[in-house]
This record gives sequence, C-alpha cells and structure tokens, in this order.
Amino acid sequence: MKKIRVVKDGYEVKEAIEQFLSLGFSKDNIYLLAHEKDRTEELTNVLNINDVGISEPMDNNPMANSLHFYKDELHSKFYSLGLSAEEVEQYVKELNWGRILVFAIKTDDFPTIE
Repeated sequence: MKKIRVVKDGYEVKEAIEQFLSLGFSKDNIYLLAHEKDRTEELTNVLNINDVGISEPMDNNPMANSLHFYKDELHSKFYSLGLSAEEVEQYVKELNWGRILVFAIKTDDFPTIE
C-alpha cells in the first residue's frame, strides 16, 4: 500500500507526515522527496527527517526519511513503486514546480536503494 501527497512547504510536509503516522504507517515507511538537494537537506534538518541518500540509510530516531535521486534513477524508482507513466510524469512536474512529495509505503512495496 502506498499514499502520496504533494505539498508546497515545510508546514505541509509535517502535516502530511503526521497524517501518515495516524494512518498506521511507521516513521521508517515515510519518505520526503524534493527536487533540489539543498531544499531536501533544509527540510531534513528542520523537521528531524532521516536523509537517505542513494546508497546508505541512516537512523537517529527521525520523524521520517528524505530521498534524493538523479533524474533517470528517479523515474526508475517511481516505476518500481507501481506508478503509471502518467503518474510518474505528473510527480516529476510537481517536483520541477518546486513542490515536495511526501509518501508512505509498506516496506515490502519499497524497492531497495542501491
């Protein structure tokens, strides 16, 4: 199962994370994705979100996790989540417009980050 919310700022990120937690997702199953790495890092620091890079997860009891990928890798990860081509294009547009994706997925649904 997966849930995805498109948000515009840190306040909405926190709200989305809290909503996913109330739906029974654990913090380890909630991820943040912003287009610019600097913005991701800023949100990571402000919201106590775990920064998961391309290869190594970290855990310091964060509120959620953040991700950043290269463009081709991003498309591949979206497809591996079972998103349609139309959904992938829409979410990439949202990222290009400066929005942030907050998504929650069951561990079994999430591809291994390598």
